[in-house]
Amino acid sequence: MEPCIDPTAVTQEQLGAYAADPSDAPPTVVGHIAACLGCQQEVREMGSFTAYLRQQLYRFDCPPPENLTALVAGTLEAARGSIDAHMLTCTRCQEELSLVTAALADHDPILDWQAPTAVSGARRLLASLLEALPPGIAAPAPALNLRSAGAGSPTRPRIYHAEDVTLALRVTPAAHGHHHLEGMLSSASEPTLAMAEIPVRLYVQEAAAPPRLVAEDTTEGGTFLLGPFPSGHYELEVHLTDRIIAVEDLVW
Repeated sequence: MEPCIDPTAVTQEQLGAYAADPSDAPPTVVGHIAACLGCQQEVREMGSFTAYLRQQLYRFDCPPPENLTALVAGTLEAARGSIDAHMLTCTRCQEELSLVTAALADHDPILDWQAPTAVSGARRLLASLLEALPPGIAAPAPALNLRSAGAGSPTRPRIYHAEDVTLALRVTPAAHGHHHLEGMLSSASEPTLAMAEIPVRLYVQEAAAPPRLVAEDTTEGGTFLLGPFPSGHYELEVHLTDRIIAVEDLVW
């Protein structure tokens, strides 16, 4: 590193202030740095370190986005007091809360959900968890062919069956103690099912309330990915043309 041409000309505090905002520096400091290669290098290093800290600490104490959504929806219980206190001083969370409020206020028919029943003549079939596949039922592709949802070691897929449809589900960990739900759909009698775009909907089961829709995806190559979601009780529905395949009591 180049030595400073005049160590008494500027202080470390002045160099730090210049690195943060050169426009506010006194002319004597600006002139010295312009002539001193050593101080120029030190200012660059200070700026890089400051940028790194900002990136690492950016909104480190802000609540996760899903908590803000739950706050607007009126379903947040844990840590409600601390989040309310945080919202009083954090302008970024206030802006984000306004966006979430506006988004939820925008009417979306998919949120007008009622308890699952037969729709347009479709039959609702409850899928059974299988320890082993019965004869004639196609096994799903290996777990590694499911979409990669997040970090951590994936769990072994759980296999469900309803009539000629086989459904492999796997839970994978996500950030903040949440999880993703990956799935793969197959059929022994209808191989083209894996290539169709099929709606998949996930509902959370809450005490003393009907299941509430929390996510929806469409199968791609027979696979789908939902989440991330906190631990709880969930219910999955796969909407085929003539029937609905339901998996109840999903817990993670």
